[in-house]
Amino acid sequence: MKVGLLGIGAIGSVIAHCIDSAHDIYYYNRSDKTTIEIIKGGALYSKNIVLSDAAENVPLDWLLICLKEYHYKEAHGILQSLITQQTKVAVIRNGINIKESILKYTSADNIIECIIDCPTQLQSDGVYHNLYDPIIKLESGIITPSFRRLFIPRLLKIIEVEDYHTESWKKLIESSALGSILCLTGQTCWIFRDLEVVNIYGRIVDESINAAIADGAQIGPEFKTQLLEKIKKYPDDKGSSMLTDRKKGQPIELYAKNGIISKIAKSHNINTELNDTISLLLSYINKEPQKY
Repeated sequence: MKVGLLGIGAIGSVIAHCIDSAHDIYYYNRSDKTTIEIIKGGALYSKNIVLSDAAENVPLDWLLICLKEYHYKEAHGILQSLITQQTKVAVIRNGINIKESILKYTSADNIIECIIDCPTQLQSDGVYHNLYDPIIKLESGIITPSFRRLFIPRLLKIIEVEDYHTESWKKLIESSALGSILCLTGQTCWIFRDLEVVNIYGRIVDESINAAIADGAQIGPEFKTQLLEKIKKYPDDKGSSMLTDRKKGQPIELYAKNGIISKIAKSHNINTELNDTISLLLSYINKEPQKY
């Protein structure tokens, strides 16, 4: 198949490593890039690539989109060029209802929403350090088998879930609580040695769970316990995508995380004081003060 990959940052680089080379792969990126380098399990994986031009009008069978929430507005032109009636689209990013940003280009039946668990950090030498093989969760559907065939199974695990809405909320709650604390403090996960910080993390999770349940997610009390146990096991130097963006002087993926939690909570008259405060503070990092 002809497979396009749009966005070759941390997640896009790992996804590129997992695509079966039996397919024709076309790489699209905002900035020039000639090499993808990933460290995993102590080994360095390097791949030379040639960026494609959307103007070539290659009839893609699949387009894998690994852009962050704030990239979509400026990507309108390339998305319009790359997505045709025959193109199936996989949207791989944070947030809730992420399919909506693609509906202007194709029908919902041609789109797969993907939750990805893929802790990957950019090192000082420009190489991405991938902590373990990525896991993608998605809904079962007619185009799911075709999506599976894009990848080398031993490098990427794909799980079909019955309640995708709940799974996407769980991922959002975890990534927004962790990411916002690291981003605001400028620190990595060593900060969770401080029990007061752990308490704040738990309160953010509580608020977010309340919003999720009001929005129809099925989340029990055990979920918070699982998250609290999980942060105890993170390496001290583990960061987050939000922290990386701040350090690189890039926009913070605000609306896809704490901002969307605040917005959905307000629509259900749920109080999310901490998420509201975090959203306001992060908006100043983005230089776009806004209340959610």
